[in-house]
Amino acid sequence: MLCMLAALAVVPLQYRWFYVQTNLFREEEVGHIEALLQRAAKVGYNGMVITDTKIESLDPYPDFYRKRVQTIKDEAKRLHIEVIPVALSVGYADAMLAHNPNLVEAAPVKDAPFVVHGGVLQIATDPDVRFDNGDFETAQGDKFSGFAFQDGIGIGTFADHQTVHGGKTSLRIENPGALKETSGNCRIMRRVKVRPWRHYNLSAWVKTQDFASASSVRVMALNKDGKAMSFHDVSVTPTADWKRVDVTFDTRENEEALLYLGVWGGTTGKMWFDDAKLEELGLTNVVRRPGCPVKVVTASGRVLREGEDYEPIADPKSGTIPWKGEFEITHPSPPIVLTKSSPLREGDRVKVSWFHAVMTETGKTAICLSEPETRKLEEAELRRVAELFGPERIFYAHDEIRVMNLCDACTRRGISPGKILNDDILFANSVSKSLAPKCERYIWSDMIDPYHNAVPNYYAVNGDLTGSWEGLPKDLIVVNWNSGQAEKSLPFFDKLGHRQILAGYYDGPVGAIKGWLAKGRGLGIVGVMYTTWVGKYDDLEAFAKAAW
Repeated sequence: MLCMLAALAVVPLQYRWFYVQTNLFREEEVGHIEALLQRAAKVGYNGMVITDTKIESLDPYPDFYRKRVQTIKDEAKRLHIEVIPVALSVGYADAMLAHNPNLVEAAPVKDAPFVVHGGVLQIATDPDVRFDNGDFETAQGDKFSGFAFQDGIGIGTFADHQTVHGGKTSLRIENPGALKETSGNCRIMRRVKVRPWRHYNLSAWVKTQDFASASSVRVMALNKDGKAMSFHDVSVTPTADWKRVDVTFDTRENEEALLYLGVWGGTTGKMWFDDAKLEELGLTNVVRRPGCPVKVVTASGRVLREGEDYEPIADPKSGTIPWKGEFEITHPSPPIVLTKSSPLREGDRVKVSWFHAVMTETGKTAICLSEPETRKLEEAELRRVAELFGPERIFYAHDEIRVMNLCDACTRRGISPGKILNDDILFANSVSKSLAPKCERYIWSDMIDPYHNAVPNYYAVNGDLTGSWEGLPKDLIVVNWNSGQAEKSLPFFDKLGHRQILAGYYDGPVGAIKGWLAKGRGLGIVGVMYTTWVGKYDDLEAFAKAAW
């Protein structure tokens, strides 16, 4: 009995942290962080996790940046607060990709038909692949023709002849919350034949008026089994004039796509869709690295030579918009320019295979974890961060990696995404330990948690992330943010021998950390972190009071 009571006793929290996202290119951020440190010290915080894309994108660090970091470190030291830098944001990889955008994880396009026209190869689009009635001009009453289904005809979805982007009719969605039978889902869907291993862009024009559920508006493509093929957010606001939204998707093995426009869990207000279109993409955001080869093959089977039969292929806008390391999807595809000695003539057809950058949400990318150049980049980053902040502590940002195991560098290894990720974490661990044998290392929980994101077919990950946790060193401290599955997640990591820090708050109720700590008693919980994604520090003191 005494043993049970001892196990359940409340152990003082060794790690009492808060989380700061910053941009130290702005001088005023230094004063802001100093003020946070002073507030935090008064209520017992002893650690600050700091993340700044410039930590990862800069090489070398400018003198002014070093001085700002040093000022923050000096103030933290005076207040007895440790500074823990975040590195290796492999799933939010724009900062790492600023060094080499071609290391972005990329998806294949296979044997797309191209035709010679005016000395260049242009993609030969298939006329059978199209979004019929995407202009919503054909309707019987409020029912649009050709769609597989339409929620709430004449109740939540209407044929509008007054507010249009083009033509005489648009689709209006109004007060979708009135559709009780669909819980506010108000959508229209069309089945479209597509070609396997192609890259498509689905666009539509959207207008809103007091639309309370704007964040739940979707334009997306699913396969016939209901699995998502597109992963973009369309960033609609409650009231806005006509705006074009675009999402891209890869078909992989699929020959049919379910194209959806609408809102999920809508409430009140109005929105309109018009002029939806499906287009096959050429070499937009083509990726050039060893694990992403380009191949051009003639009708007779001859493989053409880059630099001899056609000019070197590149997309000058790939990985540069709006900043180096970032990608967007709407710029035109670059042509393949033939050389003077090319054997191709006007009208000749070829098949082209290549890889393109994959984006999710609002442009989020992942770096390829299998390309050898990535390892060099990771090691260089860990060394720079250790030199800037000291080698004693490092926080690995291996979280929410939405894209993996698509390029040849990954697939030719013949191992699962879980093993690919596991290898990368072990590599980072070996580098950190070489810099400081007693280096304390931390990692986000989600990608090594089978009750969170370490699962089969996560977003655009090709395969199973199960096993990503196997063999990780027990002294790697897990920063757990899976409060929704606390009863499963906390014992899982405790059984593996990892100590855990609870990443609480998330701009929600302050008191929730009490219940989470209660669930974690006896399960290796050694700390908590005030975690805000919107820079909200109003509850910094109240969180401390609730947690310790």
